[in-house]
Amino acid sequence: MPIAKEYFNICLFRKRPQDLPAASELLWFSVILYTLMSAIMAYPSASGWTAVASGFVETTILLTLTYIFLYLRSVPNRWLQVSTALAGTGIIFSGIVVPLYYIRVYADIGPSPQDLIMTFIIFIWFWNIAVMSYILKNAFSSSYLLAATASIAYVAIIMMILQQLFPLS
Repeated sequence: MPIAKEYFNICLFRKRPQDLPAASELLWFSVILYTLMSAIMAYPSASGWTAVASGFVETTILLTLTYIFLYLRSVPNRWLQVSTALAGTGIIFSGIVVPLYYIRVYADIGPSPQDLIMTFIIFIWFWNIAVMSYILKNAFSSSYLLAATASIAYVAIIMMILQQLFPLS
């Protein structure tokens, strides 16, 4: 639980990625949970194995883009902590969104509650982008604008690749 608190503090802009321990075990633990959460999120629109593959591909893209972006900024040595922070905060946001998403998809509720849930999910999505930008700003030692641009690029690239590999039916 202490590490979940650290991730949550990053989501609240109280901690930075460099405040996390540089431990490969923590990275792999976070990556596995992130992949699982991504698969759970994909499940309503994909079969079981396709959802798992989608989660794996999303995680692989996240880790690869993180390395590329850090390499381009000449700070690839920050990859471990930045990747851990991105995966860990992704787990927190997914933990908030997944139950809401499943209620929206599977519960027999009217359009008004569905709209309210979707509005909240969109809010969480923008908060996630802001946190990604915050993490990258610290990692890049750059402006928030550059970090926000990189965060939006992350999301756009991940969405484009996933849509190409796993088109929605």
